[in-house]
Parts: sequence; C-alpha cells; structure tokens
Amino acid sequence: MKKVIEEALLNLEKSKGISKNILISAINEAMASVYRKKFGIRNIRVEFDLFSKETKIFIPKNVVEYVKDSQKEISVSDAKILKADIKIGDVIETELQDKEKSFSRIFAQIAKQVITQKIREAERNVLFHEFKEKQGDVVTGTVRKISESAIFVEISKAEAILPSREQIKKEKYRIGDRIKVYVLTVDQDLKHSQIVLSRTHPGLIKRLFETEVPELVDGSAKIEKIVREPGVRSKIVISTTNKRLDPIGTLVGVKGGRIQGIIKELRGEKIDIIPYSEDIKEFITLTILPAKAKELIIDEDNKEATIIVDKDQLSLAIGRGGQNIRLAARLCGYKLDVRTKKQYWEQRQISDIPGVSEKIEAILKKKNILRFSDVADLSTDELANIEGIGKTSALKIIEYVKSMEPKEE
Repeated sequence: MKKVIEEALLNLEKSKGISKNILISAINEAMASVYRKKFGIRNIRVEFDLFSKETKIFIPKNVVEYVKDSQKEISVSDAKILKADIKIGDVIETELQDKEKSFSRIFAQIAKQVITQKIREAERNVLFHEFKEKQGDVVTGTVRKISESAIFVEISKAEAILPSREQIKKEKYRIGDRIKVYVLTVDQDLKHSQIVLSRTHPGLIKRLFETEVPELVDGSAKIEKIVREPGVRSKIVISTTNKRLDPIGTLVGVKGGRIQGIIKELRGEKIDIIPYSEDIKEFITLTILPAKAKELIIDEDNKEATIIVDKDQLSLAIGRGGQNIRLAARLCGYKLDVRTKKQYWEQRQISDIPGVSEKIEAILKKKNILRFSDVADLSTDELANIEGIGKTSALKIIEYVKSMEPKEE
C-alpha cells in the first residue's frame, strides 16, 4: 500500500492546482473502499498523515461479553481499556494493527484506481472553476487538432473546442497556430468539463477593445451594443461620460493605433464606430455610418423608418449584399428602408396627398394608381376622365405630386 501512496504523491507533484487536502481525501477514500471490501463493514474511517505517510484505520466494533467474530466484535473488558464507561451493546471504534492492515495485490490495485480517479476528478474540477471564471473573457490558445465539426484548442492544460458554428467562415487554421478566442460556455458533467470557444461572438470584439482602450476600463467610455456579420463587418455603439471625449476617436486611437490591431486580429473585418444618442431619430441616422443620411421618416409606433440619402450615398448605405442596412436595423431595433429622395417620392402613397378622400383613393386603386410615380406620367385630363375623379380633384392631385417631386440629383 505504501507504493500506491507514493505514486499518488508523485501524481500530486505533476498535477498543478491539486490541493493536498484533495489528495488526502482521495487516499482516505481509497483505503476505506479497500477495507470495506476486505472486512465487509461499511463505516470504516481512515486517517492519513501526509507528512509521516502513516495511515490509521478505524473500524466500528460491537461491545459484547463473549467475542464470536473478532473483525466485528470486541469484548467488554478489552473495550473498557479504550473507554472506561463503555458497556455491552455499545459500539466503539478500534484501530487496526499493522498486521491487520495488509492486503492482496488485487486490493492494492483497487486502491490505486480509486486514487487515480479522484485525482482526475480533482483536475477536472480545478480546470472547470478556472475556466468558469474566464467565461466571457478572451484567451489565447494553440490549435492542436482540426476536424470537420470543430477545431480543438489547447489553453493552459485544458482542451477546448471551437465548433464550426462559432468559426468565421473565411478563416483558415493550421496545427500550431496561436489564436485569440472568446470563452463562450464552460460546462461540467460526471466525466469531463467542456469548454466551448467562439470567434463570432460580439463579446470577442468587446474584450479586444477593452485591452486596447483604457477609457473602457475606467468607465469614461462604454460600449453600448455590438452587432456583427462575423468576418465581414461589425458596428459598435459607444457612449462617453465626458463630453470632451470623442467617442469615435476613443476607439480608433491616434492614427488608428487602437483599432488597427483589432482589425488585424479579426482578419480584416470592417468595424464601424457609432456614437450613441438617446434621440432615436438621430441614432437611426447614425447607424448607417459610414454613409450619411439626409432625412428620416419615422413611424415610432410600428418601429419602422425610411432613411433618405443622396444618390452617391445609396450603395454605401445599403452595403454589399445589404449588410450595412441589416446591421443598422439590428442596432436600433427598427425595420429600416433606405432610399434616395427620388425613390422615396416615387413610392409615396396617394393617401399621403392632403384632401384626397377615401372614396377617391379607392377609385384610383381600382385603376392601379397607388403611388406618386403612377401619377407622374398622367396629364390632368387623363386623371380627370376617370369616373368619380373630376377636374378639380385631378388638378389638386397632379399639382401636389409635382410640387413634391425632388430636383434632379
């Protein structure tokens, strides 16, 4: 048994973070397990001294007048030597003598297995608690294995997984690559701890900025929200408590010194910095940056808004494949539509014209005249000749539509 304990102590030296108390508990449990099997007694107590390497085994015995089973019983006369006021029918703990402690190789193997299992459980617990504290943080790891479903990353002594759903599609890795990852979740079951990583989570960008921008740490600046299309574009909303602090410049840094390293880490992902505003109208117009808005038509009840931009800003406002306007909508929580003045005018509804009754609107609807663009090519006479419209209403409609038509862009 001494050899088994020596191996356990050697494992303690190799296992960083495993406390001596955990090892002692493992040895005690292993010894108790072995002696329970040997003697068929449940309530066996073990005391192991880490310094002397000595083990004391205590087993409960029934106090009787005449002993029939020496492993389970003790005579009242012998018991009184241990405790003077003992009486028949009581139970007393007795320490096993050295000759009683010996056991076979099979029992030694059982003890070794129990100790090894307990040390492994302790290692898992240490790793679990270490990484549970890191959940929501960014760590650096080394790529150790690549499969179709996940990349396996070594962080400290732990193996973590970067699932395909948390990877940026265009990023490619090789064994041995060092990567920064966001600790998404840390879970534990009876057999192992699972650490799930992410390269797509908005928290990755937030933590990267916090390492570069001291104002985010001291509270003079705050990231309000981040939305991402990972690997393509992100938008970050930032507020400041100091009016003299430029929100955009705070994240960008002098000559881009703060943001460039983050863009490089994200393999070229574009990052738009949006200053926060409590005025929803102003905020919505800012969300389409780097495009510039000219006008905003907003329906706060239905959370819808149309952003008017100059013609040369339209493609920038929409973004490649609609990415810019999609991210802007996610930032403000509104359904957004972006148009030039001409496009907005063309799509305006007949119901927007002052003085047009529901009856006239219904008549025009039957003729598929629904928008300003439908009226634009009609003459006053053509519109007046529609039954139920008349020249006065036709003239009013034509004049209003033309008066609202924007000048050439």
